[in-house]
Amino acid sequence: DGSVWSWGSPDSSRLGHAGDGLTPARVDLPAGTVVASVAVGFRHTLALTDDGRVFAWGRNDKGQLGRADVDMSITPTEVPLPLPAVQVAAGESYSLAVLADGRVMAWGDNTFGQLGVGGIASSAVPVTVEAVWEAE
Repeated sequence: DGSVWSWGSPDSSRLGHAGDGLTPARVDLPAGTVVASVAVGFRHTLALTDDGRVFAWGRNDKGQLGRADVDMSITPTEVPLPLPAVQVAAGESYSLAVLADGRVMAWGDNTFGQLGVGGIASSAVPVTVEAVWEAE
């Protein structure tokens, strides 16, 4: 039915609902939201909807929720992307989305260059990954 249920350790608000995490409970997404897939990072979660929206919740100390702040959130909030996404992935403290036009966007921790944008500056908002391809 496109709903998301979670359970486990409730620390860092990563479950997307209040409770002890001992039994499955529904994540409180906006009414009418149909989730196609989820990605789970170390302490944050991403949900990709059937219409290409991305919602994020949990720990946000490195900006991995893509909200332009570093405040933790138990409530799923929509990540501002320029186009619908077709796939999401979550790393330890960073997030990625493939957009409908094939571009990849990344946000969160970039200590080791994991955002793929050159340099090591982290970003609390989605930025475009700049791929450089060499012809053989």
